[in-house]
Amino acid sequence: MQGVSALFFLLVIAAAGCSTTQKASVAPESRTSIEAVFKHGPLQPARSSVALDDLVRPCGSVATYEVLTGKRKGKRIVQRVSSTLEHTILEEMLIDETDVNADSQGQIPAERMMLERRADGALLLREVATHDEDSLSKFADGLPFAIPILTALTDLEGGSAMQVLTLSAGKARGNGRARRSLRITGEADVEFAGTRARATVLELTFDVTLDVAEAHVQSTIFVVPGRGIVGEERREEVRILGIFPRRRDETSVLIQLESRTAPHGPTP
Repeated sequence: MQGVSALFFLLVIAAAGCSTTQKASVAPESRTSIEAVFKHGPLQPARSSVALDDLVRPCGSVATYEVLTGKRKGKRIVQRVSSTLEHTILEEMLIDETDVNADSQGQIPAERMMLERRADGALLLREVATHDEDSLSKFADGLPFAIPILTALTDLEGGSAMQVLTLSAGKARGNGRARRSLRITGEADVEFAGTRARATVLELTFDVTLDVAEAHVQSTIFVVPGRGIVGEERREEVRILGIFPRRRDETSVLIQLESRTAPHGPTP
């Protein structure tokens, strides 16, 4: 997810109109819930803005998404939000549908994003830790991640030098630059988790250039006030030495949202 999750880091480190409908099965423990499905109508002109709490949910929130298409189809992404004195922490775990204990406290996440809270209320992406890849990506200047109110007249964009290290030993893996942009492109009617709503549609782009690899991510994100990000259509491409492209497309949808007592800090 955009706080979601940044899936493109897995690729980078490995290199070191008409309505659309996608469906996926539901876990056995959730058979009483409606089938996981995401639909959206054609893009309409934007008349709304997006609040920060709908891009990065409040501390203590737990959101579960189901992957509907792509290589990870059928997996679930559990996202937790916690905080320290200066940072907001987004933790994500990728689980199988049958794993009922996937979002238990204390479990090591697959990915952790650290966002710096600025005095003006904006959030900067400072680092991403990917445990399965033993990878830590640091952004020297921080990347613009969210602002208090994003309007159709505002493009959130910025770049930063970055360094990739091993998470376990802090050994350098590569250096380069990253650039991130986020903008509102319109509105669309959506259907998710048995709910129909009007969503603001955003376009997210994320570009990374490292010593021997380049990665490009483009996402269409659907945001519903009070529910946050309810769906995402993502396309990723990584090129090694400029000539060996790897591509991945993925659609995910929100299937559960809850609030809990927030932990004191991030998982180590």
